Amino acid sequence: MKSSQRDKKTEYANGANLTATNADELQQQVFLYAQVLEQISDGVYIFHLEDCNDDRSLRFITANAATEALTNVAPQRIIGQTLDEEFPNLRRHGIPQAYAEVVRTGQPFQTELIYGDESVIESAFAIKSFALSDQHVAVIFQNIPQQQQTEQQRQNETDQARLVLEATGYGVWDLDVPNQNTYYNENYATMMGYNSSTFAQTFEEWYQLVHPDDLPQITRDFQALLAGQIPQMNNQFRMRNESGAWQWLESRGGVVARDADGNPTRVLGVVNDITAKKQNERELQKFVAIIESNPDYITYTTLDLSEVYINPAGRELVGVTLDDLQNNYDVTLPVYPADLSIFIDQVVPTLMQGQPWTGDMRLRHIHEGTIIPMSGHAFLVTDTQTGEPLAMAAILRDVREQKRMEQEMQKLAAIVQSSPDYMSYASLDLSEVYINAAGRKLVGYDPEAPITDYDPAQIMPAETHAQLFDEIMPAMQTRGFWSGETIIRPLGTDTTIPVEVVSFMINDTQTGEPIAQAGIMRDISERKRGEQEFRKLAAIVENSPDYMSYTSMDYSEVYINLAGRKLAGYPLDGPLHNYDPLQITPPEAQPKLLNEIMPAMQTRGFWSGETIIRPLDTGVIVPVEVVSFVITDPQTGAPIAQAGIVRDISERKRGEQERLELQQRVIDAQRAAIHELSTPLLPLSRGVVALPIVGSVDTARAQQVMETLLEGIASHKALIAIVDITGVKVVDTQVAQALISTAQAVRLLGAQVVITGIQPRIAQTLVQLGVELTGIVTRSTLEDGIAYALKLR
Repeated sequence: MKSSQRDKKTEYANGANLTATNADELQQQVFLYAQVLEQISDGVYIFHLEDCNDDRSLRFITANAATEALTNVAPQRIIGQTLDEEFPNLRRHGIPQAYAEVVRTGQPFQTELIYGDESVIESAFAIKSFALSDQHVAVIFQNIPQQQQTEQQRQNETDQARLVLEATGYGVWDLDVPNQNTYYNENYATMMGYNSSTFAQTFEEWYQLVHPDDLPQITRDFQALLAGQIPQMNNQFRMRNESGAWQWLESRGGVVARDADGNPTRVLGVVNDITAKKQNERELQKFVAIIESNPDYITYTTLDLSEVYINPAGRELVGVTLDDLQNNYDVTLPVYPADLSIFIDQVVPTLMQGQPWTGDMRLRHIHEGTIIPMSGHAFLVTDTQTGEPLAMAAILRDVREQKRMEQEMQKLAAIVQSSPDYMSYASLDLSEVYINAAGRKLVGYDPEAPITDYDPAQIMPAETHAQLFDEIMPAMQTRGFWSGETIIRPLGTDTTIPVEVVSFMINDTQTGEPIAQAGIMRDISERKRGEQEFRKLAAIVENSPDYMSYTSMDYSEVYINLAGRKLAGYPLDGPLHNYDPLQITPPEAQPKLLNEIMPAMQTRGFWSGETIIRPLDTGVIVPVEVVSFVITDPQTGAPIAQAGIVRDISERKRGEQERLELQQRVIDAQRAAIHELSTPLLPLSRGVVALPIVGSVDTARAQQVMETLLEGIASHKALIAIVDITGVKVVDTQVAQALISTAQAVRLLGAQVVITGIQPRIAQTLVQLGVELTGIVTRSTLEDGIAYALKLR
């Protein structure tokens, strides 16, 4: 035998006696009758099949004392040995093979055989085997000639076993399977509040007391036990006690006797009241469910840090898994590094002093690094019996949303306090009143002092009390809301102020019940004044004799006053659909509209001038004067609309035409008079004429001078023409050239030109201009010129 086998043998030998230190483990395998096993006369072997595929690995685990009397082989000798090592001749009978098959299939096996070897006296044996857990198999055998003699002995032994079990204080039940006779001991009856005479007397009566929901499983297990499919039955079930309440029991039982064919003849079991245990389990389940389902971060750690628990919500919050908690988990891992000092210097010392800790601390997601502000408390878990500390626990709540809400509340509070409108809040009994700074100023309350004896009627003049009591307050009570306009009178003044009011109830978010009322009030004095001014302007626009219009940039909104509708031939009332300024613009004016007016509006935002329109109703061209401009948003400067003022100038045009015609006639008459006055030809004597020139001389007048002089010479048959320029202040090249040209023309008529009145300044100019006066007679004055002409005549 190998050393390992010797070690095993020693190990198994130490547990051979069922009363030895290994009895508890054997009791779990061979059931409650472990204490009875030593008292029965049947031989019992238990084998372990170490390799399911090798029937030679069947090894003796234990044996009762009866095996030595039946086989002449002491149990201590075979423990740890294989079946083939101790009883090699059994292989040819197929016994090891059969036992291995029992382990593999779970099906019981029984047979009879004659066996003997060097150690075993040859005898006839009846053998029964059945599977145990963990690849173990139990074998019960007896000497066939002794079987009849030992039946009564077995019965006595079983009865003794029952007495032993009763002595333990358990409830005991004993079932005679063939006859269906059932025995329930006094402990069982007392446990359920009965006595032995009032408790169930039969198996059927017992069934009637079991909860209907638990009967199916008990029935299945009992049938499996009798069929040898399970070595024992263990059930937890409810049973009605004497008071009618359901009581939780735990029952364990097994077959303790079989007939020659291996059929079960007797089943023995014990019962224990586990009602309190079940109640504790239910309470524990409730607590576990609460903790497991709680959205807060809940953690528990033993003082030696060997065991750490974090509930599912907590694990998800910080990114920890169950596997992480089982691998030397560091409880400080999810603590935000900057707050480790809080944990080390505050939380742990406070707990170690036996005091709970409450406060704020930040955690972090160990993978994502997200910072999570938490608020909660930590405490010690102590033993309820000794008061000794067992663990540290903490319940922390994620306050990110709370922090966000606090920030939002601070923002809202700042907005409300800084609002230019009156904003107020009052409890329904008016015991709590808040009015912001603008509101206090509006109604005349002290800006700092608390508001006592608040009454909204105080600031409403008598003429609005009816509106307050008959309209506003009933609306608040029935609909929880009122909005509209009213007037107030600030405290200590006689001035009334028009206000726009929104008043509403604030309801409890849980019950929906009203808990307060709030109000927003705006001074609309300026708006009212603006509305009055607007109405004035609107009246002016609507009653204006000119066409006035307003259109959005996409023409979706169009306004044209009454005079404009009449001028353009639009309907006098109703909306203007499909408005288009080209509709009233005749073809000859459209180029101006498209190429001048509209580009000017786009670039400069303004155009003014004259054009023509053709009204839709008459089709007659109408001259108009137009001022068109773009209206821009005062905030952004973006164009939002365009406006126009159009005036019919037909009458003005007709008046202008008449004035032009009259003016032309006046001009023509004046021109004739001026012509005569500006170039007067004076006959001095026979053959002598004089032409005095006064003022400035331009091209037109020079031509006129020449024509007048030539016509006068011809009509008067003059031989001498005196041109006096005493009245000419300025002589330039143009004037000089005109004089020379006139003199040349006069000579062509056979006459002579005498120029008189040349001033020194003009003489100097003529020299500077290089004017050649050859052939022209000059005299200093008109008198000298006349004297010269009369001599020649």
